[in-house]
Amino acid sequence: MCHGQYQGALPVVIQQVKAFRDIEILKSYLLLVWSEWDCIQLGGFDKMCTLIREDFSGIGMQHHREDLIEQLDHILGQLGQGYLRQHKQGLDQFTLGLAERDYKNSGKYC
Repeated sequence: MCHGQYQGALPVVIQQVKAFRDIEILKSYLLLVWSEWDCIQLGGFDKMCTLIREDFSGIGMQHHREDLIEQLDHILGQLGQGYLRQHKQGLDQFTLGLAERDYKNSGKYC
């Protein structure tokens, strides 16, 4: 487990990053914590979706959304190839399904 990635996706951390009010920091943060190495934190998923909806909508945000979608597509491709299962052998099919569902749902907000 990557403890930095795991802890970094907690709702309290998301709120702190959002408090910077800097779109480049927000995008870099999402690109960092979204990973084929782990699932999105349960409480963090809703916060991330809200962050994307609120901060990446509107004029001038298209290129940021494209970068986020590219990362999500990469992660979904890795998940589809069993990458997470190879590196976290204790995960069951249910948890893997949740990870894939959450990353697909995140893309709906980009």
